[in-house]
Amino acid sequence: MAQFHMDTGELNGVRGDTTKIESYLYKLNRQLEYMFNNLTPEDNYSEQARLTYVSDGERQASIEVALDGIKLSYVSKDNIISSINLSEEMVAIEASKIKLEGLVTVNGYFKIGLDGSIEATNGAFSGDITASTITGSTFQLNRGANVGFVADGTTFQLGDFVVNDWYGRQVLESTDEVTGMSGEPYMPGGYYLWAGWYGSDDTVTFCAKNDGSVRVNGPFYYYGQELRDLITDICESLIDDSGDGGDGGNTGSGDEPIPDGPVEP
Repeated sequence: MAQFHMDTGELNGVRGDTTKIESYLYKLNRQLEYMFNNLTPEDNYSEQARLTYVSDGERQASIEVALDGIKLSYVSKDNIISSINLSEEMVAIEASKIKLEGLVTVNGYFKIGLDGSIEATNGAFSGDITASTITGSTFQLNRGANVGFVADGTTFQLGDFVVNDWYGRQVLESTDEVTGMSGEPYMPGGYYLWAGWYGSDDTVTFCAKNDGSVRVNGPFYYYGQELRDLITDICESLIDDSGDGGDGGNTGSGDEPIPDGPVEP
């Protein structure tokens, strides 16, 4: 432990002798220099000396300095109001409200500007995100392992369908163009809605065009029965009921009303 000892007896009888006084002061200075260069908190200060606090009986503010860190705290009888702990591992701040004024940066990858704007290299969020405008080069939402939604500068994708301007207008269609819809088919014979398109009207399975026509290439079913067969059955039933043919033995007058509902197969 560093100690300092002053022997006042050395000054006896030297009053007015400036040479001896100067020599003594030099010696005293060297002793003080040695002492301060060899101070250790454990040897020279008590725990109480390293803890400074003020209290009014209800609240206490304190600064505690130790080798393992520095702690600033403001506490009440029941709980910690706020505290700052500095240690080798981290700096911990605890308070009901934390106010930071000025530009805030974190490791060069996260920044809060003076206007409240936030810049970050990457981010992961949970919960609700509220915004009026989202601007960026690519926006993507995944649904499990599949891409549910993607929007970038040229393409908008929703599941298996994309919106693009390949034809000078916004068209929602499958990436192979086989199935899709358009809100404004300006070209002559343009499609409003189509399925099974492979390059022409003759190959499309179904289409509704801007000239009012609807094309179906293939059988059309109604309640599980092909429409062609259904119409044939209805016609044959009407002929039988009118007595004009068939082997059902019906001799109706032909005045029976035509069924106004679907004929079950």
